[in-house]
Amino acid sequence: MIFRKAEKEDFYKIRSLYWNLIDQEQDDPSFPHWKKGIHPSDEMIRNSIERKELYVLVDGGEIAACVIADNEKVDGYSDAPWQVDSEEVIVLHVLAVHPDHRGKGLARKLIENVIEQERKPGLSYAHFAERRRCCSKNPLLCIYQKSTIITT
Repeated sequence: MIFRKAEKEDFYKIRSLYWNLIDQEQDDPSFPHWKKGIHPSDEMIRNSIERKELYVLVDGGEIAACVIADNEKVDGYSDAPWQVDSEEVIVLHVLAVHPDHRGKGLARKLIENVIEQERKPGLSYAHFAERRRCCSKNPLLCIYQKSTIITT
């Protein structure tokens, strides 16, 4: 498994990962309200690649997992229970793991690699922008809850 920043050539594979996940999970009440072409949008994916904010785990040439990491707390997160009020944070958006790779610890590996890559002096925390409910069918949220704030 290779961790790296996404490249322009990865766009269609990343979009396919999101769309496949949407197709498979859209009826699960704990799944975020992602919609093909709307969220995450093509523009969001392309801009994140261009700004070098989109990270991937690659397995044999295929995108196994991806996430956008920046410091943007969008309006939709205003009611999120942040435990720290700081601008010096990494916010992770639209983390996705391909269904064929679930249960392998890829979400945790991706989060840990992103934090290590993005860590800089003065950065003390990471926020995980995810709005899923916790349930036994949703191990990703349990990762978020275990790691909601990571101090340096």
